[in-house]
Amino acid sequence: MAGAAIWLFASRRRLLAGDSQAACGEGQECRTICSVSGKGTKKHMELKGSQEFSASPQAVWDALHNADVLKQAIAGAEEIRWDANTLFARVNIGLGPVKGSYSAEAQETESNPPNHMKLSFNRQGSTNGIAGDATVDLAPNGSGTTLTYVVNATLSGMIAALDNPLTRPMVDKGASQFFASLAQRVS
Repeated sequence: MAGAAIWLFASRRRLLAGDSQAACGEGQECRTICSVSGKGTKKHMELKGSQEFSASPQAVWDALHNADVLKQAIAGAEEIRWDANTLFARVNIGLGPVKGSYSAEAQETESNPPNHMKLSFNRQGSTNGIAGDATVDLAPNGSGTTLTYVVNATLSGMIAALDNPLTRPMVDKGASQFFASLAQRVS
């Protein structure tokens, strides 16, 4: 999904900012798999969820490809832009030891408007990394749309150490809040 890769960064902003009231969003199924490699800690994360929209699949699709709408829906977004099939984002993150403005990009590797998209992302920094993909499917539901998403990512470095059973509900709530915010902006 257009905001999924960026959402992962933005949701972590809440996680590390100490949003202790966070909880797993309704309709979300979450699982984290952890491993350690010779290069340090790596965590494999899978997020799944859904969001109901009162708008048509085409309207939701258009919002996912609208940089201004995404910027309004992503907490901490400083810059969001589409260039052909590449989504660029700069997000201000306050995640414990991971603080500051970070840039990321995601390639739209699958596109079947207005029903399906897949974004692949790989952001490697000097102390943190995130790589993976986000798949979004849109299905008509009466006069609205059901959006379902799956994000598979590998986190490395300091940010991987922050994904644990105590803080995971905050990540899940961040995803839920992003999609709820997006749903409010789509008519």
